[in-house]
Amino acid sequence: KSGTTVDRAVWLKNAGKKDLQIRALQANCTCVTATVEKTLLKPGEMTRLRVVFNTEGRKYLQRKAITIYSTDPRTPVQRLTITANVAE
Repeated sequence: KSGTTVDRAVWLKNAGKKDLQIRALQANCTCVTATVEKTLLKPGEMTRLRVVFNTEGRKYLQRKAITIYSTDPRTPVQRLTITANVAE
């Protein structure tokens, strides 16, 4: 429903052979915040990415993105897209 806050978690894993540093997280809307528990991951380690979406003033289909900047040598910039259907 519009006016509620949705809080979800996504797990990120370092599948590489070297340490992975999460340098920054950037949402494409002020209605979304993203935080990680750990910014430095050893090989095989995981961390929880917490995503909070404030639906205040929003309705219908919403698509928001979080850009993750890291030291990954292949894909240092990755985008996570979230979709929500906000009822009035």
